[in-house]
Amino acid sequence: VVSAGEDVSAADAPTIVELSPDDVLRARTEAVAQAAVGRKADHLLEVRGLSTHFFTPDGVVQAVDDVSFDVGYGETLGLVGESGSGKSTLAKTMLGVHAADEGGAITLRGRAMAGTATSRIEESIRAIQMVFQNPDSALNRSWTVRRILKRSITKLTGLKGDAADQRAQEIAEAMRLSPRHLDMRPRQLSGGLKQRVAIARAFAGDPEVVVCDEPTSALDVSVQAAILNLLARLQRDVRTSYLFISHDI
Repeated sequence: VVSAGEDVSAADAPTIVELSPDDVLRARTEAVAQAAVGRKADHLLEVRGLSTHFFTPDGVVQAVDDVSFDVGYGETLGLVGESGSGKSTLAKTMLGVHAADEGGAITLRGRAMAGTATSRIEESIRAIQMVFQNPDSALNRSWTVRRILKRSITKLTGLKGDAADQRAQEIAEAMRLSPRHLDMRPRQLSGGLKQRVAIARAFAGDPEVVVCDEPTSALDVSVQAAILNLLARLQRDVRTSYLFISHDI
């Protein structure tokens, strides 16, 4: 090879490597995986300037005022405040139960979410679920646990019949509920078991974010640790992110 009148055949030059089709596919796969890792560095959930107000006979009540925060992948964010400070209203606004004021924004994986649940796509509804403070008021007492879980499974995943029943059994097992519990009604269960059912319902559609609105405050002290350990294990197993609301540090 001659360059500028000199023989450079022996000079250092880039090495040319012939790649097989498998090598090319592997390289592309690794590039895609690295790009996905890069995207994972962003926050899973972002809330910016969220406000919620209500009109009452006594005037306007500002329940949530200009709240912003981020929740990372597999992360737990604690939200602590006294009773009546707007914690639960914030949670329900995130879920689209209450409409947020104009100017606020909620994004999931970088995609904006509609303000109300009725306007959201199914993926967004499935992605954020909630465990309420009092399982007695959150569960239909006349339905069996199986029916409660299957209804959520069908609405969130589209599974029906035997497939939904199989999914309900799998979720119940993950929550340390026995097969006999599936055919019982909430009124036949202890407080701790009812909250396990409520958690199972929240996880029916494999959510990415679960809002836990004081999930242990209505339980005996002896049961609280078991519920917290269950939530921690679920997060470890499936990398779910939590917004954990409490009035007790």
